Amino acid sequence: MGVFRLKILTCYPNNLDSIVKNLCGNSDDDWLVEVSACVLEAIWRCRNELVFQGKNPSTPLILKNIASRAAEFSQILSSFGDAAQLGGENRLSEPVQDFQDNLFDACFYVDASVVDNAAGIGVVLYRSETQEAIALQSLCTVSSVLEAELTAILTALERAWADNYQTILIKSDSKVAIEALRLGELPLAWGSFPVFKACLKFVSMFSVSFQFIKRDLNFLADYLASQARVNHVSQMSYLLGSQPPFVVDM
Repeated sequence: MGVFRLKILTCYPNNLDSIVKNLCGNSDDDWLVEVSACVLEAIWRCRNELVFQGKNPSTPLILKNIASRAAEFSQILSSFGDAAQLGGENRLSEPVQDFQDNLFDACFYVDASVVDNAAGIGVVLYRSETQEAIALQSLCTVSSVLEAELTAILTALERAWADNYQTILIKSDSKVAIEALRLGELPLAWGSFPVFKACLKFVSMFSVSFQFIKRDLNFLADYLASQARVNHVSQMSYLLGSQPPFVVDM
C-alpha cells in the first residue's frame, strides 16, 4: 500500500483526476479503490473546511470518517444485487388520490433543520380520531440535508411501528426523500444510504403513503426541528384539543 501510494503520487503529484483514473484502471483490488476514493474525499473536505471555515483537521476524526465512508460504500455496492427487492416488496405503494387524514391510523408531519453537521428533527403525529397531536424532537449528527430529512422520516416510521399503526401517512417537504423511498432507489449520496435502507425495512411492515407538501404547510414540524437544533431539545410533548391549523391543507 505504501509503495503504491508513493508511486501514484510521484507520477501524478498535482492531478487528482489522473490519480483516480490510474487507480481504477490498474488495480484489481476493489477494497483499495473504495478506500482510496474515501481518502481523496476526506482530503477535499478537510481542504474546504480549512479554507472556508478556518477549521484545523483532526487526524483521529478523519480516519474515523474514512472508515465510515468505506463501510457505507461497501454496503451500497453489496445492495446492488438486491435491486429487485428494493424495487419490489420494499417499494412504497403509489400515492392515493385522496389524502384525507381520517383515512389513516395516523398522520405524520416531518422536517429537519441542518447547520453544518448538526441536525434538529421535528415530527408531529396527528390522529384525527382523537384530535390529539404529539410533538417529537431530537438531535443528531448528519453528513447532508438529505440524511437529516430521511432521519425525520425514519423517526416517524419507528414511532408508527412502536404504536402498532397499520396505515400511516407521512407528509414532508423533501421531494427527493419521498421519491427515493417511493421508488426504492437512491443515487450514491454520501452518508444517506444507511438511513435510507433503514426506512425501506419499515415499508414492507405496514401500509405507508407519502405526500409532498409545501414548506409553509409544514411550519410546525419545521419550527420543532429548528428549536431542537438551536436549543438542543430532545423530547416528546402533547397537544390536546381542537384540530390544529397545521393539519389543514390549503
